[in-house]
Amino acid sequence: MKKYLVLSAAIAAISATPAMADERVSFGAVIGGDSVQLENDETGADGSESGVMYGLTAGYDFIDDAGFVMGIEAEATDSSVKDAVSDVLEVGDELSLSAGRDLYIGARVGYLFTPQLLAYAKGGYSNGRIKASYSDSTGEYSANEDLDGLRLGAGLEYDFSAFRLRGEYRYTDYGTYLGDVIDGGVDVSRDQYVVSAVFGF
Repeated sequence: MKKYLVLSAAIAAISATPAMADERVSFGAVIGGDSVQLENDETGADGSESGVMYGLTAGYDFIDDAGFVMGIEAEATDSSVKDAVSDVLEVGDELSLSAGRDLYIGARVGYLFTPQLLAYAKGGYSNGRIKASYSDSTGEYSANEDLDGLRLGAGLEYDFSAFRLRGEYRYTDYGTYLGDVIDGGVDVSRDQYVVSAVFGF
């Protein structure tokens, strides 16, 4: 009889123990709208151009038994964005910019409002490759540079069992560029609205 009481107590204790935390690795594809902004504070000139971004994403998530999610993720994307601004420093000049590959690594935190629906925020480091050229009455100058930026974003993720679908907005600030060519330099930033299809295990 004593053995049965001990066994019953053990079963009750196991049943009362919160569910174990979960971990998962994920990978997938990302595509969305990409808008790059250029601003020169010296003249007040600014411009923006939109295009399509596309690439791959991978990450690792830790999910605790209360439904909080903490993870890291990495992303490699490219963009079709090309932008040009005229009359930056003098009438008739032109500054053009093409957005190239972008590498991102960062963290995200979120909460599972249901077993399927996750809301999250993210932030991290972005390294964007930019090709710029500037032409005026004295000639033409060009430069390729990798810009260091800070990315912040937020999104929703829904688990369809076979895959998880994400909808996300993020903003990236790359700071000032071309300061050695143009007085005041050019402030570069971008807005992105993206959708990701993610698979995990």
